[in-house]
Amino acid sequence: NLIGIKGSLPGALLGGGNGTVSLPSSFQILNVGFSQNLYQGGQVLFGTLEQRHRYRAARAQLKGNVNDVLLETSRRYYDLLLNEALLEIRTRAVEISEEQVRLNQAQERSGTATGLDVLQSQAQLASDQQNLVDQQSTRRQSSLQLASFINSSLSQDLVSAEDELKKKRLVPRLTPITHLLKTAIDNRPELKQYEELRIATRRAIVTAAAPLQPRSALAGTIYGIGAGGSDLTPLYNLSFTVNWNLGKLGTTDLANIQAAKWEARQAAIRAKQAFTDVFQQVRTAFDQSLAADKRIEHASAQIVAAEEELRIATKRMQAGIGLNIDVLNAQRDRTQACINKARALVDFNVAQAQLLHDVGLISVGGLTTGVKF
Repeated sequence: NLIGIKGSLPGALLGGGNGTVSLPSSFQILNVGFSQNLYQGGQVLFGTLEQRHRYRAARAQLKGNVNDVLLETSRRYYDLLLNEALLEIRTRAVEISEEQVRLNQAQERSGTATGLDVLQSQAQLASDQQNLVDQQSTRRQSSLQLASFINSSLSQDLVSAEDELKKKRLVPRLTPITHLLKTAIDNRPELKQYEELRIATRRAIVTAAAPLQPRSALAGTIYGIGAGGSDLTPLYNLSFTVNWNLGKLGTTDLANIQAAKWEARQAAIRAKQAFTDVFQQVRTAFDQSLAADKRIEHASAQIVAAEEELRIATKRMQAGIGLNIDVLNAQRDRTQACINKARALVDFNVAQAQLLHDVGLISVGGLTTGVKF
């Protein structure tokens, strides 16, 4: 700083006697110093720790969102597979019904069947054709839903590259439920997210209490004062300050502390509830997987029984001791058994994907080749 002063001061003021002393026309003041906050009530430290835990919670939430997207994609993909399998079953049912109509018409001309038999087979054909049309629309809708979810072009009709619908086990069959629960505790991102939020809210209590605590700082400055740019005289200043400000007698800060405590309590409850939810989800997916596996076995047995029923009903009608309605009923039973097995296969595959998601190990590789424990 270059400062110019014009005038004089009494000599007694400067120790120069009773006369006056003229001031220099200009003099310089140079200064350099430092300032360091020693304690800010813990606001900086605990505020930084709080934000670090919230950042970790955000990363865990992102991981959880990715897992949810993978699960929903697999669900819609298996829904497309199911509708494609049902479309093949409905197509096959129409072909069988058309053959039955042709056979009954030939038998009517030969006198071995009645017009009622022809009408019954035609009604069955009309029902199968309508089911086929509905299934075509349903399959197209499932293709659109999958394309929309994976952000693909809706003008293209997505078709699965798999030739047939089959059972796909992603979690080893003999894995105990206790091991699955331990794996979920270690890998579920939702548990990490709520735990980090719980810790962050605990840090927030200290941050809210910081304004009630004193703040201290250390500062130092060196001044150089001289006239004419020479003979600078150094002056040293070292200060230690303590400030303690209680706005509104601290009532606002106390209210903020109490609010932070309630928020920490809520975060602890949410974290505990997350553990309970994860345990429930793992057990539910495990039970659904076991139930779907049994349904596959039962549906396979139903198909065998329905095919045998259709074979016997056809032979009885050809021999003249059976009715046409028995053949139509057997055809419907076989079609329904095939539909039940297709649904059981898809339910099992979806349950395996759900179990993989619930233990926190879902990934592209896990959904395609499975995981090992």
